[in-house]
Amino acid sequence: MMSLPRFRPGAGVAATSAVVALALFAPPAAAEVSVGDRATEFRQVQDGDGDAVSLREQRGDVVVVTFGASWCAPCEAELPALESLASHYAERDADVAFFAVNVDRELAKGRAFMNGFDFEHVEPVFDPRSATARLYAPPAMPSTYIIDQRGLVRVVHQGYERGDERRIRRAVDSLL
Repeated sequence: MMSLPRFRPGAGVAATSAVVALALFAPPAAAEVSVGDRATEFRQVQDGDGDAVSLREQRGDVVVVTFGASWCAPCEAELPALESLASHYAERDADVAFFAVNVDRELAKGRAFMNGFDFEHVEPVFDPRSATARLYAPPAMPSTYIIDQRGLVRVVHQGYERGDERRIRRAVDSLL
């Protein structure tokens, strides 16, 4: 025969209080952003001047967001390809915005890495606390998200190999 635990006055209050405290003060869990999801707003992302950057301001444009870091060799190869692609759309006056989100924990290291590229049409931004990266939970480095004009994620592309920019271009073209 199974016995039930005995009730002890006050025990339930302590356990409930502990659960509530954990829920209120625990860091948020990663919430992977997938195809079909509404793109999550940037959190604590800043531009090179330290100003906050908002994804919401790009509503109405196709947006390409890539997450990467200085220690990621494929990221280093991807960024010039994305700049070339962004230049292609800028020359055509297309409503496409490109963001390269650097997730290096050391902001100075991330800035030095991003300053090594001649960005004209890709906006380098920084997420040293990984506040936005935790929300997106990129499956690999780099991971590139293509977001439509309504703010819905249409493509999540993992990694980078030479030529992947053609796939990204086809995906962006299909949204324009």
